[in-house]
Amino acid sequence: MLDWREVELSPLKMLLPCKPDKAKRVLIFEKEKITVSMVGCKAADGLFAVSHVKLVGNQQSSALIEAWSQSALTQIRANAELQVEMPNRLLRLSGIDRLQTAQTMGFNDGGGAIKAKLVWLSKGNDVLHIAIYATKLTPEMEETIMESLRWMND
Repeated sequence: MLDWREVELSPLKMLLPCKPDKAKRVLIFEKEKITVSMVGCKAADGLFAVSHVKLVGNQQSSALIEAWSQSALTQIRANAELQVEMPNRLLRLSGIDRLQTAQTMGFNDGGGAIKAKLVWLSKGNDVLHIAIYATKLTPEMEETIMESLRWMND
């Protein structure tokens, strides 16, 4: 049984099934530095992670989502089609400008098969990535985190 708890990663609140680690990483995107803030944890043979970037200047969320999604799929050696429909459980997140999702199979760093549920979305200058990787992706894993997503200001 997973131990769900509320976690904040501005501008979102969500439930994660374990006490998350927090990290920040500076990357280069469109020749400018961006800071990726992350929360994530491992539980029930799965990795649950949420990442956030606040874009500055003329950086485009659509370009970042495209690059980020391709990088994530390449990292797990997945061959998936990205989808842009709005899953019902994300409808409560008002004001989403762009959304991409993927549900696929891939491989972890050790070469073991994994399933992945991946979501990228943007609202204004905020770009977020929600990821669940597990050898067995259960409805509880996917539905609990996705249905719990809330904007901190709503």
